[in-house]
Amino acid sequence: MLGKLWLTLAVGLLGVLPDDPPADAGRVRAEAELAAEQQLIQDRGGPDERRPEEPGRRDRGPGERGRGPDGRGPGPRGPGGPDMRPEGRAPGERGPREGRRMQNRGPDDRGPQDRGPDNRGPDNRGPDSRGPGDRPQDRGPDPRVQEMREREMQEIERHLDELRNRKRELNERQAPGQEVEAVERAMGEAERRLQQLRNRPNRPGRPEDGPGRPQGPGPQGPGFQGQGPQGPGPQRELPPQERAEHLQVAARHLEAAGFPDLAHETRQRAERMMREQAERNDRRREGPPRGGDEGNLRQQLEELRRELRELRSELRGPREPQPPR
Repeated sequence: MLGKLWLTLAVGLLGVLPDDPPADAGRVRAEAELAAEQQLIQDRGGPDERRPEEPGRRDRGPGERGRGPDGRGPGPRGPGGPDMRPEGRAPGERGPREGRRMQNRGPDDRGPQDRGPDNRGPDNRGPDSRGPGDRPQDRGPDPRVQEMREREMQEIERHLDELRNRKRELNERQAPGQEVEAVERAMGEAERRLQQLRNRPNRPGRPEDGPGRPQGPGPQGPGFQGQGPQGPGPQRELPPQERAEHLQVAARHLEAAGFPDLAHETRQRAERMMREQAERNDRRREGPPRGGDEGNLRQQLEELRRELRELRSELRGPREPQPPR
């Protein structure tokens, strides 16, 4: 009713205007039309969220999304569209659908896409609340670990120098081969340990830490049940002849590389190994032949069988002649 009254008043004002309207007649007409439109919008349930001066606005008709069959209130597809505020909702109030869309947002209306690179919320809590420099994958090499490793490497190198001097003394006084081999085994173990320390990465599992062997994940990681990668199995012991041949090849390589002293020691070790093997073969050849007692046992067994047959024949006595049938 009020809307019709405003329209009638506006038309009456337009009708009493003279034939030659003054300069402000257009402004008065525009104000009257705007007042009538605002009253009509209030009667229909309130304005849209988009203002009339926004481009692209259009009035929705009956049955469209956000309007009912009579053009008022929520439509058949739910309470309000993205750009329509249903009837009875205060300005700025969020509906059920908008509440679902914003249920993951914080108090400052920031969603996951606005929370920064580490997806932390305004309360500094999230999947990873630690800063970018506090995570294990972002830490640099531990200086304490490096210091301990360098100290151990120095001790191993000092021990290797002592073993080399010990080996040189044994070779000078023609010590037995067992002592030299024991010293060489200790040198090999020390060199292997030194190589492991040089190739071990500061942080396991990172390719930029060098060619070290990657360590398996611990009890909390996937893949292994609290175990690291399994090492190689026991190796087959080579026969003395093959070991001597390998030592001779190694001596040739050392001599070609410019290490005549090591080549001479390796060649002496190969000769000593071949000499010991030859002595073992001679002792085996000069000893009693294998299976020598086997022939004597067979002969004794035949004699026992013959005596047993003679005893049986004596116990039975002479056979009586059988009558003809």
